[in-house]
Amino acid sequence: MHLDKTRSVRLPRIWVTVEGAGEGAAEQLTPDNLVTHASFVQARLDRDGIKLLERVQPMVIGSIPCVRYVRVTLFRVRDVASESITAERQILETIQKGRQYTIDLQVHRGSLLTHRNKAYAVLAGMQFSKSMTDELEVRE
Repeated sequence: MHLDKTRSVRLPRIWVTVEGAGEGAAEQLTPDNLVTHASFVQARLDRDGIKLLERVQPMVIGSIPCVRYVRVTLFRVRDVASESITAERQILETIQKGRQYTIDLQVHRGSLLTHRNKAYAVLAGMQFSKSMTDELEVRE
């Protein structure tokens, strides 16, 4: 957890992660398979018992197909066992060239509308590198 000088959680913030697409996920998210993928993600979250403020929605941001959902999270303040901060997380996920990209916007509760466009801008400006398979084919 990241704290500022007042021992408060530093929000808003955006975390970007990249990982393999995972079992059962599409290799490439496109407008044609976006609704199906949104249902897949919603089912995964339901199965895992993740409570959502906003259900999974298919979207295209810029030219990038993605899914968006919002959940609540708690941050515990270090050195204060009984203190925690409730925050909201807007999560954007896309799968490009076999990799899942997640843009996780974390904000103080009630301020999502003020900050959500920043996460949209991050996703819209992303450029996706070649997959490992593409790189191997180029080398051969």
